[in-house]
Amino acid sequence: MLGKLDQSTQQLLRKHHDALNNHASLSLLMDSREDLHLFAIGGEGVDYQGFLITARSDRSKLAEEALMVLCSMLSSALRQHRLNARLHQLAHLDSVTGLPNRHLFNARYNDKIAAFPTTDQSAHFGVFVVDVNGLKYVNDHYGHQYGDQMLVEVARALKKAARANDTVARVGGDEFYLLLEQATESVCEGFAERLKAQCGDLHMNIAGETLPISFSMGFASTDKDSLKNLLMLADERMYSAKKQHYRQQSPHSS
Repeated sequence: MLGKLDQSTQQLLRKHHDALNNHASLSLLMDSREDLHLFAIGGEGVDYQGFLITARSDRSKLAEEALMVLCSMLSSALRQHRLNARLHQLAHLDSVTGLPNRHLFNARYNDKIAAFPTTDQSAHFGVFVVDVNGLKYVNDHYGHQYGDQMLVEVARALKKAARANDTVARVGGDEFYLLLEQATESVCEGFAERLKAQCGDLHMNIAGETLPISFSMGFASTDKDSLKNLLMLADERMYSAKKQHYRQQSPHSS
């Protein structure tokens, strides 16, 4: 709130705006101003979150002590918030692709199953099981860093095809799950066509070699398939598509 400060202090802070984003440089700047008192929020480096600056006077001693305690409490709360956010990320997001992991997908899927009304057509949804073709071959012949790159490329393609309210998750290994909101069988069929189009454009470069990326998929929808066996049906259809894919490939690519 610069407007609460005198003009000279406002000019000082505006002139050294970049220094305000760094704990050490801000402290150095304030060392030259005996009329001001600085209270940092957070510590140095990534812990630094901001600051409070007040005019210093003999009568402000008690207020300064209270502000020091307040900033200390804010710093502690912010550190706890970042820690909780990091723990949530580790528990719910895949470390390679940044997508939701199996735990988060299962939570959303189970919520959909539990709340599903059979009479509301707009509540229909679909699930996709997507399996990356040839990931083991890439890991074994080129290294896991290229296998991870392959997974990232597939994740990007799936996210690009999906809508904002759909869930795209990597549930482990070479397998991805997708939860399509407000999706009947016809919507899922259209989505499958978009995925196939995305798949046709996927490739990666390894040591000057262009390697195509493909995946197999299967889906099931609540308007046509058993709610209880939705994921199982999608998985079975994916494996059927995968077998067909590998029958069309030369032996060394499987």
